[in-house]
Amino acid sequence: IESTREDLSISGVRSMTATLYKIENTYLNVCLLAGDYRKAINTLKIMVEYAIALNEYDRLREIVKTIIDSKQEICKRILEPKDYEIIYSSFLELSQSGLTHLVASDDYARQLYVMMEEIRYNLNELKKPTE
Repeated sequence: IESTREDLSISGVRSMTATLYKIENTYLNVCLLAGDYRKAINTLKIMVEYAIALNEYDRLREIVKTIIDSKQEICKRILEPKDYEIIYSSFLELSQSGLTHLVASDDYARQLYVMMEEIRYNLNELKKPTE
């Protein structure tokens, strides 16, 4: 009986975590539509934590794809130069979290790695003094 209770409790927590993940995904879309990149980045961080907690490979792939798509969506907008350092640093951190949970041969892992290299390059360019 105790084992069954524990299994049900774990199942309930997993179900709740999956629901919260979906809610955050909806909120992320609202943030992206509103152009609020700070809230979007914070929401992505929460989604990464939920995806890691669920420990489902497809969900981890999904959040990595969402990170890649969100970065592209945010960077399409006209932003202040100071915003880019925050955005790049945040997406570099998100990308590192994603990479630690995917196998290297996964296509999304490769895309994430390429994105990280672009971000590092862009951060270096931002730090160069303007002449």
